[in-house]
Amino acid sequence: MEKINLIIDGDYPGGVNMAIDQVLGEAAAEKDPGECFLRFYGWVPPTLTIGYHQPLADLDPEALARDGIGWTRRMTGGGAVLHWNEITYSIAAPFSPTGGISRGDLFAFCARLLSRLYRSLGIETAARAPGPYTPVADCFAAPGAYELVEFTTGKKIAGSASTLKRGYFLQHGSLPLDDTRLRIDRYLSDPGSVPAGGGSAAIGDFVKLSREEILARFRSCLEEHYPVSTRELSREMLRAAARLTEEKYDAGNWLRRR
Repeated sequence: MEKINLIIDGDYPGGVNMAIDQVLGEAAAEKDPGECFLRFYGWVPPTLTIGYHQPLADLDPEALARDGIGWTRRMTGGGAVLHWNEITYSIAAPFSPTGGISRGDLFAFCARLLSRLYRSLGIETAARAPGPYTPVADCFAAPGAYELVEFTTGKKIAGSASTLKRGYFLQHGSLPLDDTRLRIDRYLSDPGSVPAGGGSAAIGDFVKLSREEILARFRSCLEEHYPVSTRELSREMLRAAARLTEEKYDAGNWLRRR
């Protein structure tokens, strides 16, 4: 990428986070090829997201409500993710079928960028080769194409989901800080159907750093390898995200579409 617009964001409810990512995707569609947005953010309350095509029957709504866990549906595919004690990222870049940058190029860029971020923490990773995808209820049950595994253990250490829309590519994902992700089995209707997180790892398994220290290292790493401009969400973006949250990501016809 020729330029990264970096946004170190705060914590939002699930629907708001998904709306902001969509707004950034739409903004990226207006950018020049080679320029992207990279956003780091968090969740309040802890939130479980499900993939665009994932059946609602995978969830246990009563357990979510009992523990005060939010939930929403992503615009991207894949399985459920429990966003709790993690760093979440999103990458939004312009995309055109005739633009000279393929979907594979974008996946490879994201994997390379994330691998560099992990290396800045002293964690070596490798991207899983492209191949057939088998749907799983828990995103961290198995690595998908281009997702990162920790090099020495082979365990998945970053979960990601992507989509292509008119004019843009969006990938967002979870970088776990500890083993809180394993609690997802409490909120799936059939936790025994997949090994919930059993084949995954977290940053805290290898280094003991605070979230703030990790983000500081990420910023330094990005500035070392890419042209980086620090950005904030504009008032227009926040207003657009508020509308999208109400009309889409918090709306029953979106949440219960499957």
